[in-house]
Amino acid sequence: MATGAGLRSLDVIVTSDCNLRCAYCYQNAKTAGVITWGTVRPALDLLLESRRHRVTLLFIGGEPLLEFPLIRRAVRHVETHRRRNLSVEFALATNGTLIGEGEADFLARHDFDLQVSFDGVDQVQRLRGAWTGSRLDELIDRLRRDHPAYFVRRLSIATTVVARTVPFLARSVDYFLAKGVPDVVINPALTHQPDWRPASVGLVDDAFSRIYRSCLRRYRQTGLIPLQLFRRRYPELDERVPGTWMCGTGRGESLTVDVDGELSGCVLFARSYQRFPETPLGRAMDTLRLGPIGAPGLGRRLAAYGGALKAAGLFDGRERKYSSYGACAACDCRSVCSVCPVCIVHQPENGDPNRIPDFVCAFNRVAAAYRRRFPVQPDARMRLTGRAPVPALVQEVIDHAEELRRFAGRPPVPRPAAAGRLNASAFDGGTHERTTRRT
Repeated sequence: MATGAGLRSLDVIVTSDCNLRCAYCYQNAKTAGVITWGTVRPALDLLLESRRHRVTLLFIGGEPLLEFPLIRRAVRHVETHRRRNLSVEFALATNGTLIGEGEADFLARHDFDLQVSFDGVDQVQRLRGAWTGSRLDELIDRLRRDHPAYFVRRLSIATTVVARTVPFLARSVDYFLAKGVPDVVINPALTHQPDWRPASVGLVDDAFSRIYRSCLRRYRQTGLIPLQLFRRRYPELDERVPGTWMCGTGRGESLTVDVDGELSGCVLFARSYQRFPETPLGRAMDTLRLGPIGAPGLGRRLAAYGGALKAAGLFDGRERKYSSYGACAACDCRSVCSVCPVCIVHQPENGDPNRIPDFVCAFNRVAAAYRRRFPVQPDARMRLTGRAPVPALVQEVIDHAEELRRFAGRPPVPRPAAAGRLNASAFDGGTHERTTRRT
C-alpha cells in the first residue's frame, strides 16, 4: 500500500510535558520535549495522502495546549492542503485546565472533538491537583453557556478510575449528569494498582449498580445515554465473536508521531514520555516502533507491523489470557472486552504476556455485565414508525402539541398504533438485580 493511503487517523504528541503530575498516569517520564514543525508537517501530509473520505487528526500530550500555537498552525495547514473530498475531523485530548476563552472559541470554530480528562468529585480529582476540580467545573459551565451546540455535540469527559477511587465513581457520574455533560467515558488506570484485592470486585459492582440506575432514569426521561459504555445500538452487535487480537492497532490504519519524530501504532507505545518496566515484556515494546517519520519504506514497515505485534506476545491470543477471576476463554464478556494489552506491561513484576491485571479485569467484567442489561437504543426510524417507545420528555412535548392543536380546532396528528410511552418493564424486567457475584 502507499505510505498513507490506508490511514484512518493520526495522533500527534505535541509535547511530552504537562502542567500536572497525576500519580497514576502511564506517562511516567515527562520531559520538556516539544514536537517541531519539521516533524509535524510530514506527518500531516502523510495523513492527507489517505484515500479514505474521512480521517481523524488527534492532538495529545503531555498537555497539548502548552503548545497551542503549533496546534493552530497544524489546523491551518490541513485546511489549506486537504483535497476537496477528504473530511478531516480534529480532536483534542486535554486536562482542560488551559482552556481559556480564546482556546474555546478556536475549538468550537473548527468543530474539535474535545475530550477533557476529569475524574469527578473532589475526593478523586485532587489526585490530579487540588485546584483542578473548581477549574474544570467552571470550564463545563462556560462551554455550556458560550458554546451550547458545541457543548452538546463535541464535549466528552474522560474519567480514569484507580483502586482507591472506586467508592466515589457513582457520585462522580451523578455529578457529571447534573452538570449536563453529554458524553462520559470511564476507564480503569493502565498502571499497577497494588491496593487492589480480588475480593474487592463487590465495590465495582456497588458503583455500577448505582450508575446503571442513574443512567436508566436519564434514558427513560430523555432517550439519551451520557455514559458511553452503556450505548448499544440496534441491531445489537455485542454478540459478534471477534478474532484473537486484543485491539486493532496491527491493521496499520492509525499512526502516532511523538516529539522525537518516532512513529508507532498507538500513543501508548511512545517512549518519549514513559519508561516501561525493565522486564522482557517492557523491552518488547521497543520492537513496536516504526522508525522516524522521514525514513523510507513506511509501507513495507506497516505491512510487517502485525508480525511485530504477534511476536511481542501481548496483543493476540485473547483465548489464552487470564486473571484471578478466571480464563478469558470462559468469560461471558470476552466478545466486548475492552482491556488494553499495555496494562499487562505496566505490572512491574509480571513476565507473563497473558496475565491480565486483576483490577482492570474486574472493572471490565462488571462494566460489560451492566452494559448487557442496558436497553438497546432504537434508531429514529423505529421510534417514528412506532416500533420503539418514545422518551417521556419527548412524549410530553408531543402531548402538549396535540393539546394546542385541539385548542385551535385542528385534528390531532395520526399516531402509529404501536407507539406508546416508555414502560419500565421494557428496560430491566422489573426489579433490579445484581449482575455479578461478590467474591
